[in-house]
Amino acid sequence: MVRNAHGNTRTGVGIVGVIIAVLTAFACSSTSYSDGHGDPTGIGPDDVTKITDYMSGSIHTFISSASPRTLKIERKIFQNRTSGHIDTGMIANAIEESLVRKGMTFLEVRPGNGAASMSQPAREKAMVPDANLLHLTGEIREMQNVEGDYRIVRYTISMKLIHSLSAKVEWTDSIRLEKRARARSARF
Repeated sequence: MVRNAHGNTRTGVGIVGVIIAVLTAFACSSTSYSDGHGDPTGIGPDDVTKITDYMSGSIHTFISSASPRTLKIERKIFQNRTSGHIDTGMIANAIEESLVRKGMTFLEVRPGNGAASMSQPAREKAMVPDANLLHLTGEIREMQNVEGDYRIVRYTISMKLIHSLSAKVEWTDSIRLEKRARARSARF
């Protein structure tokens, strides 16, 4: 037990600090989207569904039109370039799941994905460049504005399929979402 200059112990302060840290970590540990709660200008589950349906439909149309080539997709970085937290991994997973259900082929080539346990010939075969491989990338951007009594956030969600060998952008598309909320006025 540690005593300060006044003879009081400081164990209570340490315990309170630990409790606050644990509660903060617990409160910030997961992401969930719920329309109607919190910030009405944020991305909610209906928006995630809209993004997923639009992007997976557009990608599927492109891949289907590329016949007779059999294209494979490897998901790369999907960046959040907004001021708030948006779980881009969740959106990318939903798009990937939708495309797999439609018969698209996705490659899962990530560090720690069993490459160490592969035989030497299998590793060499996995490293051979594939002329039919496309990398799926994307980003979410926002533009905020105030018009009259409303705060407006315009999101642009863009995605690209980039050829793995030539780096040529073979497909690109975007969807725009606009969210409005009455601006909070300062009251004194």
